Amino acid sequence: TAPTLLLWGDRDSETPLELGRRSARLIPQATLIVFAGAGHHVFLDEPERVAGEIRRFLAQAGVEHGE
Repeated sequence: TAPTLLLWGDRDSETPLELGRRSARLIPQATLIVFAGAGHHVFLDEPERVAGEIRRFLAQAGVEHGE
């Protein structure tokens, strides 16, 4: 298994948050980050925070910036 990052908007009308929660339970080593007020495209709604969460996740996985 590999660490998996799930980024979800709590206002996602295409893929409901419950599916994200279920995915996080079923995927070993999954981390679910929920973005309050964001829709299906969290990277458009919250680009700075998404980038920060991805950097933090990669750092925890031991991946250095720029690799």
